Parts: sequence; structure tokens; C-alpha cells
Amino acid sequence: MKTVEELRKLLATGQTAYEPLNNISSGNITSNDGRTHSYEIVQGWDIGLAMQCDQEWGKFNMEILEFIRQSDSSVQQKLLDSSQLEDAHWNWLTKHKHYHSEQYNWFFIIADGKPQGACLVYHPKLSVDTSDTIFYIEFLAVAPWNRPNHIDDQIFRGIGSILLKTVISFAEKELGITKGFSLHSLPKAEGYYQKIGMKRFKMHDKSGLGYFEMPELQKANFVGAGV
Repeated sequence: MKTVEELRKLLATGQTAYEPLNNISSGNITSNDGRTHSYEIVQGWDIGLAMQCDQEWGKFNMEILEFIRQSDSSVQQKLLDSSQLEDAHWNWLTKHKHYHSEQYNWFFIIADGKPQGACLVYHPKLSVDTSDTIFYIEFLAVAPWNRPNHIDDQIFRGIGSILLKTVISFAEKELGITKGFSLHSLPKAEGYYQKIGMKRFKMHDKSGLGYFEMPELQKANFVGAGV
């Protein structure tokens, strides 16, 4: 775990990372207005990107909440229930402070100069279903403007899948983990993980979060499928 003093010393050097980020993938993605944008996926620890997530994602989430607050009281609860704000309390800078070792790998997908999604992976982990070694996704999220929301059109679609497929590829090539992965899902994300072929193990749920694993065959199908 990095201390606040260590982070201050790093920032004092004018840097936000101890080592250069690794550009592990790049490509193009189409926004909701039909324009094509280039993106890159980087791997590495960088508090600048973490702070961008907190600041820019947090600002958009606050705009959603303000829209709900100003709406008619008869629909406020419905709007709140249908909003994807389950991870709005996540503080990415705090997570960066705590999760910094060889067992953790950070990933960010960047387009238009902003982090459009972020992921933290822990490895190795034993599967609860087989004797295989897998990796565990601690956190996976996309920017709130890339989800259905009440204040604007969803800008990019498929960001989470693009990022997840790249993380799987990295785990196979760089970590030697080929058998699959696992995670605890936020309630509103369970449908997505079931759709891509993950298997639920209720006996391993924790704190109201469902535990899922992606078997090797389903993983291959997911990686080979289009976004």
C-alpha cells in the first residue's frame, strides 16, 4: 500500500506513475453521433488516470443525481432505481493507493483524452469449480456516460467488453493464466455477466454481490465474439 506521503512525493516530481504505462491494445470505436474515435488500452499503475476517473466520472454522476433531484417527486425513486449508480461511490485514487503490488494489474481504456473504462485484476486465484488457476477481477467499470442514463445519449457502446477481452488476452500472454477468471458482480451487472457465459456460484457470494466464474470454453466463445 502506498502512503499519502509517497503519493505526494511522486506528484512533486511532476509524474503520476513510477513506471511508464504499457500500451497493450489500440483500435477504433464509433460514438453515438457516428464519428470514429481511436482508443488505446494501457496497463499499469497511474494515479493521474485514477484521479481522472474520480473527477470526471464523479462529475457526470453528480449531474445525474441533480437531474433526478429536480425531477417531479412522483418519478424520482423510479429514476434513481433505473440509474446505474451502484459503483458511484468507488474512489479510484484510494484503490490505487491500496492495490499496488505484483499480484495486481491495472488497466484503462482511453479515448478522447479520457478514461472510458477501468479494471483491476488480482492473480493468481484458484477456481471454485475446478483445480485450475484463474484471475480475479477486483473492479471493472465504464464511465457513466457510456451507460444508459437519464441526461444524455450513451456515448460509446461495448467499452466494457473491449476492455475485458483485452484483459483476458493480457492474462493469457503475460501472466500465463489461460483457464478463465472470476468476479463478484454488482446486482445490476449480473445480466451482462450471465449473457457472456459466466457461471454463478451462490455459495461464494459476499456482501450481496453474486460470485461468477468464466469457464475456459465460454471464455473462448466470448473473446471470439464481436463487441
